[in-house]
Amino acid sequence: LARTERSVVPNAAFVDAAGRSHRLSEVVAGRPTLVAFWSMGCPYSVAQHPALAATARRLGALGYNTMALTHAPLDSAMLATLEARQLDFTPYRDDNNEARLAFAQWGTPEYFVLDGEGRLRSRLRTLDGVAALLMAIDKQ
Repeated sequence: LARTERSVVPNAAFVDAAGRSHRLSEVVAGRPTLVAFWSMGCPYSVAQHPALAATARRLGALGYNTMALTHAPLDSAMLATLEARQLDFTPYRDDNNEARLAFAQWGTPEYFVLDGEGRLRSRLRTLDGVAALLMAIDKQ
């Protein structure tokens, strides 16, 4: 379990909206990465969805990765809701709780910053300052 800063996060598996399996190392791919756990069932998480979408766009423009994980099925209704709300982050499903266990994560929203080697660098409850944090990690 990745509970301490600089500990390596296990290479958890998760799926995309098409049902294709991915591993954490594929998304990190040597770049600092924001891992965001989100849900539609938590009002606080829902309130942060627009900020998550904006942060994912900004990080992408800077060359960083964002992995937005939910436990909910990524069915057509969920995808339609994301589109209607203009939430353009790429959703992934933690269908077997492997990522939640790897991060010792139990509530939403919650955010984790990994360095390019997949080590936990920060655990956050808001997105404030995430871009600056990833840039600082990238320079180390």
